[in-house]
Amino acid sequence: MTFRDLRGYTLALLTSAALVLLFGEIAGAILFYRQQGRLIYSNQRVHVDAKTDNSAPTARQRLHPYLGFAGPYSIETEGWKFNNLGFPQATPYKVPFKPSPRDMVVVVFGGSVASNLVTPWQGGLSLGAVLQEQMPDRNIIVYSMAQGSGKQPQQLIGLAMLRALGQHIDVIVNLDGFNEFALGYSNARYLTHPIFPSFTILWGIGMGLEPGGGSSDFHRIAADLIEAKSAIRDEEDAADGSRSGAAYIFHKLRVSSALRTKARAEQAYMASVKSNSHETLGSSIQTMMGLNLPYTNQASPWEDIFQIWLRSSDAMAALSKAAGAHFLHIIQPNQYFSKKQFSPDEARVALSQPEGEAMRFGAERGYPMFAERADLLQARGIVSAINLFDGEPGAMYVDNCCHYTRSGETMLSRFVTAKILERLNAEPQTRRSE
Repeated sequence: MTFRDLRGYTLALLTSAALVLLFGEIAGAILFYRQQGRLIYSNQRVHVDAKTDNSAPTARQRLHPYLGFAGPYSIETEGWKFNNLGFPQATPYKVPFKPSPRDMVVVVFGGSVASNLVTPWQGGLSLGAVLQEQMPDRNIIVYSMAQGSGKQPQQLIGLAMLRALGQHIDVIVNLDGFNEFALGYSNARYLTHPIFPSFTILWGIGMGLEPGGGSSDFHRIAADLIEAKSAIRDEEDAADGSRSGAAYIFHKLRVSSALRTKARAEQAYMASVKSNSHETLGSSIQTMMGLNLPYTNQASPWEDIFQIWLRSSDAMAALSKAAGAHFLHIIQPNQYFSKKQFSPDEARVALSQPEGEAMRFGAERGYPMFAERADLLQARGIVSAINLFDGEPGAMYVDNCCHYTRSGETMLSRFVTAKILERLNAEPQTRRSE
């Protein structure tokens, strides 16, 4: 190859690279504008400090003497913040605290969807923000007693603990329904009674406690999940803060890579569960956790699960009344029992849970019971939000479990706020809890 040929080849290569970068820049700028509604070149540079503290405590759930499991108390680590009872939330309030006359204390119970109502994972408006907007004359205090994989009777036991502590509460919100059937059914499959907290969480904790119980594999998979979720958040933030189209495209590609990593970690977790027989795992958790209430109705647990949920709600209502607090029980929406018209893009994410998997099958079998017994629930004041997203053309679901997009989070916060205001106007508060 002559020098002239080499120079021509190099020039062609550089020209091609420049055209690729130019195309990426234009495509990224257009994509950013379509998704954010503004020019990427107006972004302000944001400096993010690197996290270098390798001695910080981890965010994984651990055994709780009353609630089955909870996060670590009053820490900030790995992108998570926890209140002083171990639930995901950043708040200066530490239970038990005494509110001022101007304060309105709202406590939220439930699973991860309820937790996201307090601290929206996708950046939607929180329940506290919407309540404060609607009630500017009050100081709204929202305290979370909700956590991922939470299910009844964990909410009931959490409320009983707050009452025993003497915590004053004005409004109690219990947002649930999905985990009860999805995780209750999962428990039943592994011969663990639906009355207990999530089998998959207890099994993981138990494996960590049992010598030689395979804890290293479980925690490695859990760490992979946490790292993937953290990477998704970091890359989304970096994309939103990009100042060029090419950078935006780069970070969006890294988001896609992190999503694939997260999916692989979730598959590895389920494979580690399925590698053992139902009987073996059911027996092992009974032994490791000291449980002695085996379950043999795994083929048809639906009525048992429904009755556990209903009795727990009745008991929460009774405790709330005794405390002079307003009680609002809401059934959350989910994509597996829904009349929403999903776009092809949303369907690929929201409806990707395989047929027969516990979460999907539990919702498909359990949620019709809510619809069939609507009169029973209405008589108790239980509110259905099942159809909240039915008429929404935009994407409402961000994953194949039950979590919502930024728009979905905001819609739910406004819905719950409206129902709280209805209760406050319709039911005069009898007395303050001590």
